[in-house]
This record gives sequence, C-alpha cells and structure tokens, in this order.
Amino acid sequence: MVDKGSILDKGFTAFLASGLAYCGLMMGAYTATGPIFHEPIRSKKQLEQLIDEESVKLGLDDSKISFSFTPTVSFSKKSGEDEYFVNIERGSTKYVVKHELYHIKDGHCDQELGPVLFWPYYLFIAEPQAVIYQTFDLQL
Repeated sequence: MVDKGSILDKGFTAFLASGLAYCGLMMGAYTATGPIFHEPIRSKKQLEQLIDEESVKLGLDDSKISFSFTPTVSFSKKSGEDEYFVNIERGSTKYVVKHELYHIKDGHCDQELGPVLFWPYYLFIAEPQAVIYQTFDLQL
C-alpha cells in the first residue's frame, strides 16, 4: 500500500526545490547582468543610443517606443496602438534595456490578461523569457 503522507511529502519537497531553483536562477541572471559586473547607463543620451541599437537588433521600430530614465523601477508597457513606453531605472545596465525591449518584441506588453492570469503569465512565461534574452541573447 502506498503511503499518501509520503507522496505529499515528496510532492511538497519537489515543489519547494523547484521554487528555490527558479528564484536562484532568476537572481543569478539579474546579478550577472547587473551593475556589480557591468557599467551602468550614465545619461539619457546613452540610454537613447542603447534603445536605438537594441531595437534594430530585435527588429523593432524605435520611433514607436518612448522612454524615460528615472529613479523608479524599470518596466515596459503598451501606451497606444502599436506604441510602447519603457522606463529604465537610473543605475541600470544595457541588459535591462535588452530585457525591457524583449518584452515588447515578444508581445508580452500586448497581452490583455486580468489580474488573476497576469501574475502567473508574467512570472512563469514573460519574465523568464526576457531574463534568458538579457543574459544569453536567446530569443525563445
């Protein structure tokens, strides 16, 4: 006879281990591409140049992307029909620009999900894909 407690214990252990591995890998990627090891963006002009270069690399029309360079957290969002807005936090590196533009390229900003579906989609699909691109230049 199978011990149901043992199955639950193994399931919980596997769930916990996979959650810790996910968090560790995400934090490792953010650290490896962060300002500890790479030069931070120093000016709005430098940011504009990085957005232009990365937009070309991703095949995006940079005239459809507006941006700001502020002390608040980095993010990207749809701001109109076929228009996008990117905020880059001061002190960020070029890898954050790559990350946020990948969200636009892969259509993550175009998703219209309710609050219940948004967080699972963001945490398990959109964010890992953008982190993989920022770290390894792999488009999934």
